[in-house]
Amino acid sequence: MTTAKINKVRKSVGKKQLLISASMELEKGEICALIGPNGAGKTSLLKIIMGLIKPDYGDVSIFNNTYSSYTRKEILKKIGLVLQFPQEVLKMSVRDIYQEHFLYLGVFPEITVEEMLHDLGLEVSPDERPINFSLGMKQRLLLGLALSHHPEVIILDEPFNGLDADGIVLMKKILVDYASEAHTVLITSHSLKELQDIVHTVIFMKEGKTQEKVDMATIKKNYDGDLLQFYQASKKQGDTNE
Repeated sequence: MTTAKINKVRKSVGKKQLLISASMELEKGEICALIGPNGAGKTSLLKIIMGLIKPDYGDVSIFNNTYSSYTRKEILKKIGLVLQFPQEVLKMSVRDIYQEHFLYLGVFPEITVEEMLHDLGLEVSPDERPINFSLGMKQRLLLGLALSHHPEVIILDEPFNGLDADGIVLMKKILVDYASEAHTVLITSHSLKELQDIVHTVIFMKEGKTQEKVDMATIKKNYDGDLLQFYQASKKQGDTNE
């Protein structure tokens, strides 16, 4: 079943084109990696999928619905996002961050914030402020927040940044287990080695354009399962098509 469909999306800010032609489809149970060089438009595309910014052109369908003032909150209940906290949010307590999240979505988790933090390996007080946390601790906190309302889709932007070896193992396990329950994972990262262990499909993106989605079985066959080789070949393909 298709959970998200993005078709020929464009986005500009002033004279700068962030997205020229971005398309993708995501399915239940799929872990899809969106990869590409810095400035490719990956984060902009994630924000459009999340309804944080509006495209100038193109179709965005989430669970067969488009964003509107009537559907926005219901769509967001089904999506979890791992994207860097704004600086002002970091000055709030962990407990307040979670509670505001729950109140906005109108959800009421069955477990406590303390239990959520423990499951993430974060032995901190909910009354602490994450502004003083390490990057790896913030990443774990973001993941917990994204999963706290049991969404059907989770979107992650560079989730491995700052994680130690234990954190990476935990992150990968959580994502694999999550997808195995017929949920969808869309992840961007430059940590190609970590991605190739867990993803099912890959989309390469460059200069605001997406290429066709490729499954890992094809990458294993043609590139010895090495995402770096696939990345380099896809980048050359993009150069050839320009």
